[in-house]
Amino acid sequence: PRVGHPRFSPDGRQIAYTTWRSLDPEIMLAPVAGGPARRLTYWGSTDTRVCGWSPDGHVLAVSSHGQPFSYFSWAYSVPTDLSLIH
Repeated sequence: PRVGHPRFSPDGRQIAYTTWRSLDPEIMLAPVAGGPARRLTYWGSTDTRVCGWSPDGHVLAVSSHGQPFSYFSWAYSVPTDLSLIH
């Protein structure tokens, strides 16, 4: 699958990236040392992309997820601990 916008975590142990494994891009997280990647978003927006990391360890992303028009993009702080995602 196509991937882009890779960003290393501040501690260098993880990498967040955008993948087009499905029709629309989503955010994935993988350990740098190897192992399975985890999908962090299920937004279904064509403009989703990883931008970086916050100091508290969340992935920073932009997307028009949940907006009526794709030109209404918002910045999101996505937790990497899946138990925090509702």
